[in-house]
Amino acid sequence: MIESLIQFDHVGVSVRDKAILIDISFDLNAGDKAVFRGKSGVGKSTVLKTLLGLYPLARGMVYFQGKPLDKSVIAEIRRCAAYIGQEPVLGAETVRDALLLPFQFKAHSGNKPSEST
Repeated sequence: MIESLIQFDHVGVSVRDKAILIDISFDLNAGDKAVFRGKSGVGKSTVLKTLLGLYPLARGMVYFQGKPLDKSVIAEIRRCAAYIGQEPVLGAETVRDALLLPFQFKAHSGNKPSEST
């Protein structure tokens, strides 16, 4: 049996007392590709922010490599992923600048791509 890389199990997330995610469930395995699509404000970014520990769960569970989301798992996720929001980023004059911003953080500083990438 293949263990899911990411699993959302009946997840609910509320922001400022407004339900953003309601009973979301899905599994992603290593190598899978996923597309989150929908109108603005339906929770696409919230799914990613929840995985990165930026929003607390109101209900359900999130698992990464079979482990429930907690501080140590969130740290593990953040070591191998970075979230770049949709909003304009201060200090980024170009798209390239915005994409390189996460590499200024200590956790990603050793992974900065080369100039030829």
